[in-house]
Amino acid sequence: MKPLAVVGGFIGKYPVAGMTLYNLHYLIGLQQLGYDVHYVERVSEGEKWYDPSSDTVTDNWSFAVDYLAKTLHEYGITHDRFSFVDGLGACHGSGWANLKAALSRADFLLTLADATWFDELGMVAHRAFLDGDPMLTQAQMLDPEDT
Repeated sequence: MKPLAVVGGFIGKYPVAGMTLYNLHYLIGLQQLGYDVHYVERVSEGEKWYDPSSDTVTDNWSFAVDYLAKTLHEYGITHDRFSFVDGLGACHGSGWANLKAALSRADFLLTLADATWFDELGMVAHRAFLDGDPMLTQAQMLDPEDT
């Protein structure tokens, strides 16, 4: 069995070429290093993001899920190996059972430039955060009561 890397990113949140490629470089690189990859993404309740199919900012995550499924499949990451947790807590793609199984067996979690956190990620003992946009991401991580 190959080692497993769980990668948290933002492909569905920002479904445009540059942001997609930013994330894919890490996914493909880890695959080339011999890892199986499980991609995970979570949106917060009420969070909005860009839907290029309608050229609007929306809180409807259906485009994000479809975009992830199509894009990741092209790089060997099938429905059972990606998880998109929507603003209501539903886990699209793999479903919660497969996501939790991946988190419990993962060698490490690599979070790419996205401040998203949810308790289940704590199941992974080794975690790294790669900040691709210093200051913006750090400001998003601040507790509002600390500011």
